Amino acid sequence: MHRRQQGITFIGFLLLAGLIGLLAYGVLRLVPVYTEYMTLSSVMNSVKTELDGQGPTPPTIRRALENRLMVENVSVSARDFRITQTANGYSLSLEHEGRAPYIANIELVVVFDRQVEIRR
Repeated sequence: MHRRQQGITFIGFLLLAGLIGLLAYGVLRLVPVYTEYMTLSSVMNSVKTELDGQGPTPPTIRRALENRLMVENVSVSARDFRITQTANGYSLSLEHEGRAPYIANIELVVVFDRQVEIRR
């Protein structure tokens, strides 16, 4: 009996390895962007925990943000956050765009939108 060989060719293997390598490289480039987002989310949650129910004002919210952002050493400033008054207190929101260089003039762009409610 004559069996037919099965498997991937060398060229197919190289193409598959290249594709997996490009994907892995993209994931590695995005890790710092997601890490910064998680830090910003943690900062927003800690401001909410500290000021919730304390009768905060926009300047006190912004001051608490500035203190935490300075400690965390992130690229976002307190001015990038939007503080709006709601019926129950204030809404603290951030629309953040993270960019990671990929290959040559190609960048990976991730858009984050986070909001927390701080009650009076």
